[in-house]
Amino acid sequence: MARSHFRFLVIALLFSFSLPLLSGVAHTSERPPVFLRTLRIAGDNNFPPYEFLAENGAYKGFNVDLLHAVAIEMGLDIELVPMPWSEAQKALQEGRVDAIQGMKLTPDRQKVYDFSDPYLTSSQAIFVRVDNHFIIDLEDLSGNKVAVQKGDFAYDLLQPMARVRLTVTENQEEALDLLLAGKVDAFVGNRLTGLYFLGKKQAYGQVKIVGEPINPTPYGLAVRRGDQEILKVFNAGLRRIKENGTYDKIYFKWFGETIEDKADRLRKILYFVLLATLIVLVVSFGIWRWNQLLRQEVKRRTRELEFLNQRLREQAGEIEESNRLKEQILNSVYIGIVTLDRHGVILSANARARQLVGSELVGQHYRATTLLAFLGEEDLLATLQSGQEFIGREKEVALAQADWRVTESGAANRSNQAGNGREPGAPEPRDDSSRDAVANPTGLAASPRIFRYNVSPLRDEAGQVLGAVVILRDITADKLIAQRLIQEDKMETVGRLVAALAHEIRNPLTALKTFAELLPVKFDKPHFREEASRHIPAEIDRLNLLISDLLDYSRPRPPQIEECRVTELIQSTLALFTKEIRQKGIAVEMSISDDVRVRADHSQLRQVLINLILNSLAATAPGGHLRFAAKRIGPKVALSVEDDGRGMTAEEQERAFEPFFTTKRDGIGLGLYVSYQLVKENGGEITLASWPGQGTRVTLELPGAEV
Repeated sequence: MARSHFRFLVIALLFSFSLPLLSGVAHTSERPPVFLRTLRIAGDNNFPPYEFLAENGAYKGFNVDLLHAVAIEMGLDIELVPMPWSEAQKALQEGRVDAIQGMKLTPDRQKVYDFSDPYLTSSQAIFVRVDNHFIIDLEDLSGNKVAVQKGDFAYDLLQPMARVRLTVTENQEEALDLLLAGKVDAFVGNRLTGLYFLGKKQAYGQVKIVGEPINPTPYGLAVRRGDQEILKVFNAGLRRIKENGTYDKIYFKWFGETIEDKADRLRKILYFVLLATLIVLVVSFGIWRWNQLLRQEVKRRTRELEFLNQRLREQAGEIEESNRLKEQILNSVYIGIVTLDRHGVILSANARARQLVGSELVGQHYRATTLLAFLGEEDLLATLQSGQEFIGREKEVALAQADWRVTESGAANRSNQAGNGREPGAPEPRDDSSRDAVANPTGLAASPRIFRYNVSPLRDEAGQVLGAVVILRDITADKLIAQRLIQEDKMETVGRLVAALAHEIRNPLTALKTFAELLPVKFDKPHFREEASRHIPAEIDRLNLLISDLLDYSRPRPPQIEECRVTELIQSTLALFTKEIRQKGIAVEMSISDDVRVRADHSQLRQVLINLILNSLAATAPGGHLRFAAKRIGPKVALSVEDDGRGMTAEEQERAFEPFFTTKRDGIGLGLYVSYQLVKENGGEITLASWPGQGTRVTLELPGAEV
């Protein structure tokens, strides 16, 4: 013991001499990789104070706090998994966990695992009852019953010893309980863990520690061989929490009050007295040495400052050039960008924004400009006051055709509604009851345009709202193209459905023809007249409904939101494909409750289903399956259409909703794109999942009807 203290003092002395020399060395560290997944880290479920499950089920201990501190410091997402110690080692070897949060670095274990930098020194101790006077050290354990934890270092240490009768337990608390109950003669385990359980059980007067500490060994995080990325991140986090003092707080929380015997306490006091004396001598020598080096250091620092000043001047020029380039880029884009502070004063505006809102913007409050013509004030205030973000809002604005200046600011906020029953870009009809006619100061008529705007908060490092950024984009042309594509898709759908509709029309026509042929023969029979008066109007109504549906698809109109029963909608749509489904032997499965309803435009939603069914029938081989399912999820209803056809590749899935993208020889690639637009217009979302060779599932999330 004295020799180890002397070696420590010599090392401390050499370290103190080297402090001035190390002061000028720059430390660099490589940034560890960032994990995008949750790291699963196993630990002993009953190994206090290192790690254990408390009575309330919480996982606590020195290792638990240390791992959480490293995770917070490095921005990691971790899951701590408590389990028996032997199971933890097995889980790491089988890859069910990524690491074990604390393990001794023994030579045998280093053949199986890789370890982090040690953050603790762990030692074993021999625990015996106070009335035991014949066990003093390890050699005295021969011929006695000794309790050890399964998989613990003590087991590896004692198992080769002859005549030692081992009793293996799941954890060290069970081993200590066997000693207290007199079922074993000794317990060999972790010194701090044993003291913790003695205090917990208030059994200090029943058990004592004998002999010197056994095998003081470094202690660290263990991973599978070769998994250096986790160790790299953990070591970096460990260094940081040691530098900022977090490690010391955790250590003293769990080990600062360890019970020690009087002799050990006296040795430590003597050690610290000698260390303090040595430190005084070292500091005195260091001050003298520091004075010698100070002048050299000042000269060196002066040269460094001159170099840094030159570098700063160069960087200032680079930053200025970069700012000019950024300004040119912002002014070249065809979208308006405006930034405001938290009080609503405009800080900057690019060229497009100045063209739309006015050239004199910077330094003015937004209410003193025409900015509100392009967005809702309630959205802007919500962003400035509470940091809310608004993406993809739309608003109709009247811009003068002559000078492109705003002349109307009272148009209604469209809030992501796509269609309004007219061609985008065309002027609205005159309606004196709702709004005045639009005119600009020069007397020229204004052209209504549709703008999409985003309002996002600007925040400081602490997350406080500093202001807002507004992005304006004219999407009138996009709306016009979308409406035309929807109309083209409708007309294509009508053409493809003519054959199916012809089959449906023949059924009522056949019935009408039959009654007409029997009319001269059976007109005098009351039963015939009764059947004719009942069936003929019904078949005529059926023909009229088919023709009305066909006309609905052939002409554009704004969404007419109403409650639609999902089962009825699907059944009526499937009726159009009865012939093709029967010919290919497609099995149709439906898992939908009758009370599931959505709020949407009946005709537009039916067109979406037609597009999806057509795609599924084209992709599904004869004898395949077509499945429909719907369930309510909160305020939404999830409606899915699934087939077991050829499926789609990852590249095809990425481009599935693009216009004019198709994998069919005779397709034009508008079906899914138009379906996407129609679902959006009805306030819903559409997603696609596909597996090559297994099938495709398309899911519609639509607003549900109130129950």
